[in-house]
Amino acid sequence: MLIKYLRFTMAQNNILIIILMSILHSCTHKKSKARDGLRDNVPADYFTKTHYATCTPNSKPEKYKVGDLPCTRNEIVISSIEKLVIKFIVTNKNSEDPYEYGYKELQRYLNGKVVEKIKLRRDGEPVWSFAPFVRVRKQTYLADLDNDGYLEFAVFPFSPGSAIWGTVRIFSLKEKIEFWGEGRYQFEGDTFVQLGCMRCSKFSPEECKKCY
Repeated sequence: MLIKYLRFTMAQNNILIIILMSILHSCTHKKSKARDGLRDNVPADYFTKTHYATCTPNSKPEKYKVGDLPCTRNEIVISSIEKLVIKFIVTNKNSEDPYEYGYKELQRYLNGKVVEKIKLRRDGEPVWSFAPFVRVRKQTYLADLDNDGYLEFAVFPFSPGSAIWGTVRIFSLKEKIEFWGEGRYQFEGDTFVQLGCMRCSKFSPEECKKCY
């Protein structure tokens, strides 16, 4: 009797395993088809043809290819008397050590004179190839992100070997420039800073869920 029971139990387990494997195979097949569908939706020449990015609403389209960094700037004009500039400051032109050679500096100009300077690279950070301004919101380099009446802007420190998504530093343009926070930036393409959700850039996680 015990042997019959054991055989019956083993048969049930085998059937259950077959059912589970069938379900797993079905899900895997669907995911694979979905991935194939995404690949099929990308044109064959997507990675080789010329694309166009409209950096600001009134600017001419800027040409770029996948892998380029369009719409990066070393200067932002705030008004007729004020602007922001990123410059490379050489500290030791005879040094072969990139840390000793120099660094990137954020400069604030007012009526043609530098009124504020900020060293962008922090101690211990990797060497940056460059650190341009990037768009903090769609088609704009300046925006009031937290509705406090002050404009924010973003700087993207690009290092050799950076992944396609990088971390940007956001600053607030107050009486003195203040560090505001960080965001994510996909630098290959016509993009802008993502503040929270990687897909829709909402501040609130609850708002972010609406994107999916």
